[in-house]
Amino acid sequence: MKFEISFNDGDNGSSFDGFLSFTSRGTQDGEIPPASFYVSDNGEKNVLDAFKKDGVVMDIYYMRTGWGLYDGSSTQYKWNHNLVDWEERPGDEWKKGLQIDCYADKKIYLWRQTGVGIMEAFKKLAGQFGDKADGKLPVVKMTKAEVMKFKNGTQTSFPILEVVDWVERPFPLEAKLGNTVANEEPEF
Repeated sequence: MKFEISFNDGDNGSSFDGFLSFTSRGTQDGEIPPASFYVSDNGEKNVLDAFKKDGVVMDIYYMRTGWGLYDGSSTQYKWNHNLVDWEERPGDEWKKGLQIDCYADKKIYLWRQTGVGIMEAFKKLAGQFGDKADGKLPVVKMTKAEVMKFKNGTQTSFPILEVVDWVERPFPLEAKLGNTVANEEPEF
């Protein structure tokens, strides 16, 4: 029997090319402007222009929803078992969130984020799916950002997302499925 081990030297071992996030206020370091989607990878941050230009393919069939808790350095997640039934909120500080693979610029980005604005954006986007999905994936563009005001006087902004096309699953997303979720059924 052959012994095999990998320490992933020089490779983060992930099946995506960076983390995707939306920022309402911009980043504190000023690198990313307000109301922007950006990718962070190995400490670098870059605006993902594809959200405003050609659009981003979202893998809605293998996405997750659930609860996230930021502990000051990282976020813990407790995912729902499916996209319809929400698990009980684990505690008062936990926020609704999502995780979805996105494909743009020939790369796969992982959008994993919590917050009222993110969930509002995706709720409005999901309303556009209807029976149009039919096995295809949406190409999504951000058309603008809207301000959301809370009862306590604070506010945030959230992206207005629009489905501009439906496409077959791009090969990189198909290949990722073979590596990560073989034999699983889609959750959507």
